[in-house]
Amino acid sequence: MDNKQLTPIRLYTNCDELPMWNFEQVRKTGDLKWLVYLFDGFGEVEVPEDAPMVWDNILSQYSELTANNETIQYFELLADQSDLQTRLEFGAILLQNVAERWHLMPKYIQEGYVDALKDHRFYLDTRKPLDKELERLFRQLKAVEMKLKQFNGEKEVFEKKRPETDLIEVKVKIQRIIKMSIDLKKVSIKEWLLTITDAINSVKSSKNG
Repeated sequence: MDNKQLTPIRLYTNCDELPMWNFEQVRKTGDLKWLVYLFDGFGEVEVPEDAPMVWDNILSQYSELTANNETIQYFELLADQSDLQTRLEFGAILLQNVAERWHLMPKYIQEGYVDALKDHRFYLDTRKPLDKELERLFRQLKAVEMKLKQFNGEKEVFEKKRPETDLIEVKVKIQRIIKMSIDLKKVSIKEWLLTITDAINSVKSSKNG
């Protein structure tokens, strides 16, 4: 019997530690493995029992950091809207091809489609009848379409409420910063939110100047 003591699994526990990339992965997938320190999406890790409580604490901290900051809320809306749009467009193409050509595809092509669908969070279980799986996934695709319409409406309401803020200019500036110097797999949630705030202040200063 192996009596060697196991090393406790370390979790990111707050917004100062958790990378923004990991935070988004948990929000999108619900998979708490992304709270495990240095987890990169590959391999299997054991998630400690206290992970849900840790995640709740991180969400509470995040809410405090973003409270009353409508511009950050707008960027989150844009990010979610973009994610849904991508899922809708690629999911529709992939699922339609599977529905029409699945039985004509070599096995390696089928596996490629399964992986591509998984990348957009549509999980095709090849162990189950294809027609039932496609019915389920097309329902999921419809739900994504409805959610996107909701987000589009929220975006319009926000932009009508805050016409004085050139949000597109701020968005472009932040994207430029990300491309040049920020790795979302390394920058913490708090650092990312500060980056957005600095970009907003920079745009406002340039307008006032």
